[in-house]
This record gives sequence, structure tokens and C-alpha cells, in this order.
Amino acid sequence: MMAKSFENATGTFFLRDDGIIHLKVKEGVDSSVSDVKNYLAQKRRWSKEKLGLIIDRKEAYSAGIDIFRDGLPDIDTEFTAIAYVVYSRFGEIASEEVISHQLGTVPTKIFHNLDKAISWLKKMQSQ
Repeated sequence: MMAKSFENATGTFFLRDDGIIHLKVKEGVDSSVSDVKNYLAQKRRWSKEKLGLIIDRKEAYSAGIDIFRDGLPDIDTEFTAIAYVVYSRFGEIASEEVISHQLGTVPTKIFHNLDKAISWLKKMQSQ
């Protein structure tokens, strides 16, 4: 099902066959603005269309608020919706914190199940 992948120091970015990008961040990583810009550049190489995005929080990591202030000015033009998939209460709290600082107007939702996240993203893409 995974069609294309791109890896850097922070994790792996998969472009699925269904127009959803699945980001798996590595354990303990402290993501930076430059990491986000690298992922967005790769997304644009794969597709000029808006895609769905899954941010998979299976591994614990941190993302500075600067990412959402400085790294995502055009997130609205890149993604139809963003689904955070969490596996623990801590992951849920961390995702809620990130979402509260996200400046874009992209619909964003937290899920505890990957399949439900995918279904929601497909529904958002078809609107």
C-alpha cells in the first residue's frame, strides 16, 4: 500500500496510494523548522494537489512551537486535513498542545486508531 517514501533524521514520510501522506516520526526526536520544510518540499515533488496527512505519534517525540509559528505558513495549500494518531494519554495531550498552536485553518483531529484516521481523511478529501 505504501507507494513512495522519504526519510530524514526525524522520521519517514510515506505517500500512500490513496493520496494520504503518513509521517512516522522517530523516537525521541526534537523536530525542527528545517525538518518540516524538508518534508513539505518532498511533498511538493510528489504532488501539487492537496493531500491528507497522518502524523503518527507511536514513538514519543517533541515538536517546538516555532514549527507552527515559522515552519507551516502555507499548510492550508498543502493539506486537506491532518489526523494525529495517538497511542497513549501523553500522546493525546502532546497532540492537543500542538493543535492549539497550529495557525492554519486545516481541519485537524486526534484518533486512537489508524483506520479511523484514514477513513476521516478520505471523507475530508472528498468534500
